[in-house]
Amino acid sequence: MDRKTKQRLTLNLIDVLKSLASYNDKGVVWMKHTAAEIEENRQQYADRLSRLRNAMVPANLTEEAHAFFDSPDLLKDPTHGHLQQLRNLIKEYRFYIDY
Repeated sequence: MDRKTKQRLTLNLIDVLKSLASYNDKGVVWMKHTAAEIEENRQQYADRLSRLRNAMVPANLTEEAHAFFDSPDLLKDPTHGHLQQLRNLIKEYRFYIDY
């Protein structure tokens, strides 16, 4: 995968995580969603994250990147903590196998 594609996919991932954290932080309350609606929205985010992971080609990702995607609380984090974790993995060259 070329560098430009990696950058595009990574920026898309960051955008999805920002949106997800905002939804979990205040969106749930502002939208007055029921538990079923919250679960449905989180499933939509899970589907988007899965598509991004597949587009990144799982064989190109480190074990730490896979652990990031597999984190059980990734879809529920309202703190942007996972976004910072992702940024650290990228900054420290620990997200993709080759850069």
